Amino acid sequence: MMFTPTQPPLTWTTAPRARPHRAELVIGLGGGSALDCAKAIAAVAPGNHAAADYVYQRAQPGANTLPVIAIPATADTGSEMNRSCMISDPGRPYKGAVRSDLLFPRYAVVDPLLTHSAGRELTAQTGFDALTHAVESYVSPKAQPICDALALQAIQDVAEFLPVALANPHHARAREKLSLASATMGINLSMAGTCLPHR
Repeated sequence: MMFTPTQPPLTWTTAPRARPHRAELVIGLGGGSALDCAKAIAAVAPGNHAAADYVYQRAQPGANTLPVIAIPATADTGSEMNRSCMISDPGRPYKGAVRSDLLFPRYAVVDPLLTHSAGRELTAQTGFDALTHAVESYVSPKAQPICDALALQAIQDVAEFLPVALANPHHARAREKLSLASATMGINLSMAGTCLPHR
């Protein structure tokens, strides 16, 4: 199943509609919400739980969770390299996280060329998201030396190359550095988690 950047985040009815297709894998293509949607569908579709059970009852993805291929089209959440997905309850509104090692994508195809079409506002917002992840993984009580090294490099890269990408959306080096910062901060979030800056 393919999810593009224009599709909404997972709702309570998305995953059950995927069950009849008996998919063997899920491909997420787009921003962080699309990648999270793919991971949530991969967990929910093969089982008997509703999406709400993962948010409110703390149901956990099972061994039958479908493999995910993540293809980010923005440089922000690092969802392509982490074990989490966010699920939104449109009725409240409420947003909760599902975390499991089974949600790590099997493959992440990080091609900065896919981010060139992001407009100035989206580039600014997503770049700031990657920066926030870098700061919080650096100050996290769970931080480790490797997290610190990756975080400091991401902070430096975002500070240097986000203004470049805002001035020239097709600047290849800038888009590459922002995509790398996003992906490595996905790794950091899996190691150190989130803390106050995320909120």
